[in-house]
Amino acid sequence: MTEPAIKIFLSAASLLVFWWLWAIEYRRYRVLVLKNSLFEARDVLFEAAEQGKLSFDDPAYGMSRILLNGMLRQAEAISLPHFVGMMLTRVWWSNADVERRFNERYARAQMPLTEAGRDAVRQAIDRAHIAIVSHVLHVSLVFGLPLHLLKAWCRIRAMASRRGYAWNVLESIVHSGSTRGPMHETLGTLDASAHLVGDLNSRPSLVHAA
Repeated sequence: MTEPAIKIFLSAASLLVFWWLWAIEYRRYRVLVLKNSLFEARDVLFEAAEQGKLSFDDPAYGMSRILLNGMLRQAEAISLPHFVGMMLTRVWWSNADVERRFNERYARAQMPLTEAGRDAVRQAIDRAHIAIVSHVLHVSLVFGLPLHLLKAWCRIRAMASRRGYAWNVLESIVHSGSTRGPMHETLGTLDASAHLVGDLNSRPSLVHAA
């Protein structure tokens, strides 16, 4: 085998190994991290209900629980192309009525809650949104490598600990726009989709009947 051919073979093998590590193994790890964060968000909601901030029987608790379960079901499919696709096509989304009805129902369900109850729901869902945005950025080749460099720089400067500075940056990304900004609207579409998935999977008799 000639030297150029060896170089081509080694380069192709290196790219293949890199792709396998990034697209398979690292993505599998990030999905586990995302699921763990979503379980933590669900625990936050459960603990708030245990503390009496809202009731387990409140419609808002039930809808939030179904929403988080739907996010867990969709965790392996969430990626930057999926997220960008939702952002670009939400105007023409064929199930726009589903999103509108979900938002109306969710808002009505939270109206009877106390301020503490609404804060508990908001904290749980915000926590889930931040985890999803973090996952999308980490598994993207475009944003993943710069994000790791940012995290390394933060640690070197002693600016970050676990969920410290980097987590605050993600919070600012999620909450940066107005309530009508593209990030907020895309997360709203994601919520409606996740709630639909969670609702279908919470009623196995309907799924089997279909």
